[in-house]
Amino acid sequence: MQVRLKISRASITFTQRRGQVIEVDDAEGRTLIALGKAEAVDDPPPPAREIQPDPAPEPEPEAEPETEEAAVSAPQDAETAVSPPPRRRRRP
Repeated sequence: MQVRLKISRASITFTQRRGQVIEVDDAEGRTLIALGKAEAVDDPPPPAREIQPDPAPEPEPEAEPETEEAAVSAPQDAETAVSPPPRRRRRP
């Protein structure tokens, strides 16, 4: 028998949330319905639709500097530029 839970319940071996449709034996299903903790389900729930993720875009190749010196002296973007730490002043 399938029932839709009106309450959440849990034990050491399982957890079941409110609104979840579960399969129980007929005696347990009748007990849950009589206590108002579940309602009978006529139709089985529709199967969950599997969502396929979009493929990741190909990374664009970065232009490599011609020499090592060019890489060191190349200007950086304002967002990625790192400023030097502030200078500490000694107290008089």
